[in-house]
Amino acid sequence: MVAVMAGIRVFRPSRHQPLREYVEELKAGGEKLTFRELIASLSPHPNDSLAVLTNVVRQLGPPPAGATNIDVMHFIRPGRAQVAWKLGEPTWAVSADHNPQVTWTDVGNHFTRTATLLAELRQAMKQPAPDAGYRTNNESPTPFRAIRSAANWLASEALWNLHQGRRAETLASIQGLTGLADLHREEYELVSQMTRVAVADLGLKLTWEALQTKEWSDEQLLGLQTCWEGKDFLEAAEKGMVGERCLSRETFGMMQEKDPSLKERFSRLSNSYYGRNLLDADLLFRLRHVQGYVEQIRALRTNRAWSEVSDSLDQLNARIDALTNSPQRIRYLLTLVASPNFKPAVRKGVQIESQRRLAISAIALNRYEHKYGQFPASLDGLAPEFLPAVPRDCMNGQPLRYQLKGKDGFILYSVGEDGHDNSGDPNPATNVGGKPGLWEGRDAVWPLPEN
Repeated sequence: MVAVMAGIRVFRPSRHQPLREYVEELKAGGEKLTFRELIASLSPHPNDSLAVLTNVVRQLGPPPAGATNIDVMHFIRPGRAQVAWKLGEPTWAVSADHNPQVTWTDVGNHFTRTATLLAELRQAMKQPAPDAGYRTNNESPTPFRAIRSAANWLASEALWNLHQGRRAETLASIQGLTGLADLHREEYELVSQMTRVAVADLGLKLTWEALQTKEWSDEQLLGLQTCWEGKDFLEAAEKGMVGERCLSRETFGMMQEKDPSLKERFSRLSNSYYGRNLLDADLLFRLRHVQGYVEQIRALRTNRAWSEVSDSLDQLNARIDALTNSPQRIRYLLTLVASPNFKPAVRKGVQIESQRRLAISAIALNRYEHKYGQFPASLDGLAPEFLPAVPRDCMNGQPLRYQLKGKDGFILYSVGEDGHDNSGDPNPATNVGGKPGLWEGRDAVWPLPEN
């Protein structure tokens, strides 16, 4: 009996083996699984743009006239949006007690007083720092609140300049905002990348606002187009999920460290039955789950349709949901606690990348019309003079859709999240009430102005 038991002990596979094999498989594929590896690849830079940002925002104080919720490219009905800078007063500018209304003149006075500081901020964002600098862990000092405040200052400044008909100054404001959307672009942290996506969302809506005037020169339109070229918000989503993958492995790894300070933090869990017998299987499950997200985002970047990727992400999430309601959940404690539904973050990245491609196409169409006096018969007419190639739609992997409507108008659209082309129909698929918006219709149609 003793000999049999000894044989079983010798030849029984180690509980660590499946995890080790999967880690080695990822490494063999070129994956970087620790923050030390990721941080080593960050770009060295002597850039002080982050310090300038935080110092300027501190001196600026709150955004002008309460501009913390700037409502731009506001949809009035499907396919039609309100031009905020044409309104008689700023849509956001209401005092705390809602009385009296703040006027454009009041807003303009803010920018007169803060002109030097805002110029310093715009100058710093011409070369935004690609990362937070060298450090030994994953705790990025990205100043999220300062970034939000700076974005609101630059966005309200852009609207003010549009209202005043100051196109060169508007372009400078939007350039500052797009630079802000590039700050810490190399950070492997989901919240940092989603902050970039949120800033880009505001900047793209302001770009639509800017295109509602026809007084731009081709040089200025090219400058506006250049703002958005070279960016990739699918890459932002991928970097964020790669960071989540490293975070899971390092958190689990700390539970097994012999470092006294770490051991004290995780001693109860690591010395429990779970820590001794189930921890590796839990980490293996979470690594596979997050790696599934990484691989699906990479598929999007090679023009796989979002509708297909969305189904795959739902299947990944269904496995987590099944565990949550299963007696087996005790075996995956940390996976269930540390694995929220990442799909909304990925979806937002896909939407903003689609909007970026729509915006670039819309700018190029305006440049074509500026030069030739009419819009092209198809998007193919934009390449290679105004675009290197027709941008692809993230939703189905095919070129964006376009319809010429008479001499003076066009419909530019993505086929929307279902991946089906509905001929540029901006109306919702159902009659269920809700606010109209770019992604609420059958197709995501670059809106026409309502006013």
